[in-house]
This record gives sequence, structure tokens and C-alpha cells, in this order.
Amino acid sequence: MDRCSSLFFAFMGAGINQIQPLKTGGGFEVWRMQKKLDDFIEEVRKKIPPVNDNALGNYHIGHPVTKFAQNEIDEEYFSNVSWGLLIPCSMELGKNVVMSIVDLFSTRFLYPLFVVDDMSIEKMKTKRELWMSLVTQTQQEVFKNEYFSRFYIFLEPMATYVNLEESKRKSWDKEDWRLVAAWHTFCELRDYDDGKNIIGWQREASEITVILESLLTAEDATQNEVGYRLRKRAATLVGDFFPEIEKNIKKLYDKRCSFVHGSFFAEAAKQAKKSEDGFPLPDMAEFDFLESQIEVARFVLVACLILSEATRANKFDGYTKYMDVLEDSIINVDMRRRVNELVNPVLSLMPKIQPIQGRTMVRGEDKK
Repeated sequence: MDRCSSLFFAFMGAGINQIQPLKTGGGFEVWRMQKKLDDFIEEVRKKIPPVNDNALGNYHIGHPVTKFAQNEIDEEYFSNVSWGLLIPCSMELGKNVVMSIVDLFSTRFLYPLFVVDDMSIEKMKTKRELWMSLVTQTQQEVFKNEYFSRFYIFLEPMATYVNLEESKRKSWDKEDWRLVAAWHTFCELRDYDDGKNIIGWQREASEITVILESLLTAEDATQNEVGYRLRKRAATLVGDFFPEIEKNIKKLYDKRCSFVHGSFFAEAAKQAKKSEDGFPLPDMAEFDFLESQIEVARFVLVACLILSEATRANKFDGYTKYMDVLEDSIINVDMRRRVNELVNPVLSLMPKIQPIQGRTMVRGEDKK
């Protein structure tokens, strides 16, 4: 049975100024979705043909084969969609794994309203109200060039860590499980972002530090040593993109400690007394800071994936673990240069965010 491995993800957001799908190379396309549902189905079936007649019924709510009413997508629901991504991918990965690569690239976590494969058009579940996603899901601009397709093609072979491929699990060593833990925690951070609330929003600080520690800590002797060496390793790896990374990681740990050990809640009680509805009102600068540290986490995760792959490919003679390469790079200027020359070209493909007055502005369209 011949199957189509491409996936289509549909998102909310502001309107997109193009008529025809924008081809960005390698079979990747960005679509404008201001059209009728029937017209969209006709177009997407040309790109992702239904695997058989039974699957064809899952492509249209009016087809007699359709049995899953909870997944029906009508014109009203479809009208919320403004843009979409067509992604050619390996058949065995699945939509969740592909979305995790999309989220590593995107400046914000993205929540598709529906996904198309060769079996169906499936409505996706989200914990948030649709209107809450309008601004955060307006990310199409960062996908409208070849950067994403190049990034995806590079990262897809490493997705074995997030789909926990059975044929490889037993052969994984400590370094592999670092990457597994970090990538899965990043995915959990996405799930938390989907249902974030005003009571425990600083939980993000704890999740981000778990990612950084999974990737950047070894058997360091003391807690102080752990924090110091983590900051140095992070600066060595992605400091070209985050000049104040050491200072900000120290601030991030302070935020985590205030949340885990209770001082955050004492301040919340004070803020609640001042607010009209009795809920603590966080400073928007706090949101911006944590969002900037999510960006650091995704850059560090991608950089560690690249460095690990290169180390296993014997690009660093005498080294078998990326952590050893990274540790020596702290004091060895030549080693650091080699690490940066390896990871920076891929990291340069990734768009960045710039918090301004409590909002997040996309920065990266001006890349050359």
C-alpha cells in the first residue's frame, strides 16, 4: 500500500497576504486559508491523497462514511483558520513528533486547529479559548522562507529521541537519555503553556531549569558548582545568541527557588489584596523574562542535539560524549570555536523573540 507521508497543520492567526501556497523548498509550503472548506479539501487532497475509499470519508463531514461526529469540522470552525503548513515527513514519526520539531523552530508554541494526513482530517484539542490564540499563533512570517525547511530536514533524523523508537532505546547511553529527558520536558512545557493559569504560572521557571540541567549538568561536586558550570556551558554553547545568558540563568534560578520554596506565594498574597478581583496580578516583565528563557532552552536543546550527533560521528577526535566536548570548550578557545562553527549555522536559522512592553514581537524576518 502506497501512503503519502506529508502532513498539513492548520493554525489561527492574522490574515496572510498571498493567494497561492508559498513553496519554501523540499516540498514545504505555507498556505493562505481564507477559503471555503470544500475548496480547501479539494486542494489538500491533491497534496495528501486519501490512502483508500474508507479514509476518503474522514475528509469531509458530509460523506456517508464519516462516523466521528466529535471530529467534525464545519464551516464555522474552519473560519477560525488563517494559515497552514504542509510538511513532508517520515511516515513513522507521526503528528506529535513533527509538531515538536515545529515548536523547536517557532517563536511561540503552536496549537493546530486540525491536522491532515492520508487517513483523515482530525480536529485537535486545546485547553484554551480560540480567541486567546489569535496573537500567539500569528507565526506564519517566520515560516515563509527556506529557514524552516532547512532546519526541519536537519532535525528530523534526531526525532528518534522524542518518539522513543523501540529499535534504538536499548542501545542508548547516558548521553542519549539526557536528550530524551530534555526534549520530552520541552514537550511538557508546551502542554503546560496550553493550560497556563494565573495561580501557578511561575512553574515555567522549574520546567526550564529541568531542561537546562538535563542537558548541561554532569557529576559536579556541589550545588554551587552545578549552577556555575551550567552557566558556563550554556554561554559556551549559545552565548553568541544570548550575550547575557549567564546573568539571566542565575535570575531564572532565583525565580525557580521563589516558586519552589514559597516566597513567590507570599508576594502573590500581597498582590491579591491590591487587585479588584482578588487574583494576584503578575508583572508583565516576569512573563516576558520567562518567555525569553523558554527561547534559551530551545536553542540549548537544538545545540546539544547537533553537538551530540557530531561527537558520535567522530568530528571531535578522542571524544565520545558531547558533555566532555562542551566542558573542554569552556577553557579551550580553539575547541569553543569549533563548537560554535558547528552549531551556529543551524541556530542562525531559528527566529528569535524580543519582548517589548509586555508583548512579544517576532524578530528574525530581517535575516540575510
